[in-house]
Amino acid sequence: MDYISTLIIEKISELMSRTDTNIQEKIFVNQPTLPELPEFISLLEEIWESKNLTNMGKFHQELEKQLCEYLGVKHISLFANGTLALIAALQVMRISGEVITTPYSFVATTHALKWNGITPVFCDIDPKTYNLDPSKIENLITTKTTAIVPVHIYGNPCDVRKIEKIADIYGLKVIYDSAHAFGVKLKNESILNFGDLSVLSFHATKIFNTFEGCAIICHDEKTKKRIDYLKNFGFADETTVIAPGINAKMNEMQAALDLLQLKDVTTYQYLTNLGLELYNFNDITSLKFEDFIKHDKFSPNDNEKKYFKYSFN
Repeated sequence: MDYISTLIIEKISELMSRTDTNIQEKIFVNQPTLPELPEFISLLEEIWESKNLTNMGKFHQELEKQLCEYLGVKHISLFANGTLALIAALQVMRISGEVITTPYSFVATTHALKWNGITPVFCDIDPKTYNLDPSKIENLITTKTTAIVPVHIYGNPCDVRKIEKIADIYGLKVIYDSAHAFGVKLKNESILNFGDLSVLSFHATKIFNTFEGCAIICHDEKTKKRIDYLKNFGFADETTVIAPGINAKMNEMQAALDLLQLKDVTTYQYLTNLGLELYNFNDITSLKFEDFIKHDKFSPNDNEKKYFKYSFN
């Protein structure tokens, strides 16, 4: 690890010291993290041999188990991608009418609402955290409001206690878009344990990725079963359909890849932290995102120091 750190520091220092303007080498803001190819091929061979490509097979089940342990959550359901999971999460909670959410998010947050025939009601954000501002929520609640969908922007936790206090008073559901919040903790507790549901993203742009992929976190077995039914066409068994569902299952190749990713995710986090500490150390204010590179200014909620919370993710 020290050797890798030294190489990264040397490379970044070299790039930062260049004064020539005709640099041919491409410098990527972000690239997908991937395991060693021979390791993945070995698991692919096992899938080829079994002929079990999807339908919540061996790797799918093992990944759900290991993710629950790693993230400190009770139940997790894997999905093919984050947009499908957001759409399904709203169905699981039977959300309708109006939903209060943030305008500062990736388009999928709002698109999932529209696909469910729900009217998004945009609440302003806190200028320091870029998260939904809890003090502005109550003025937006009407008789048609059924839920709040906040986003943990760049992994910086929303003020979950204030949001959920408001939700309890008005009888609203809370579904967190936690696309950036893999592994983030609030006072030693997983941020994913707040709200009714949390939706993670394992897209290729994330430190922990399955090419495309996602998961919904819930807190009880009954909800987990409903999620699993809805992501598999609504099937309860081979002949019983309990509700109109969709096909949103994560396949075995995605799950196998993620089992390998999970082994190295701590290393990926370390390397990301290292790069961003270098940005902090050098105070590169010319990039015009000072608030993002000053961790103490940006993180008021005592969350664990995880750099999913920067704009590079």
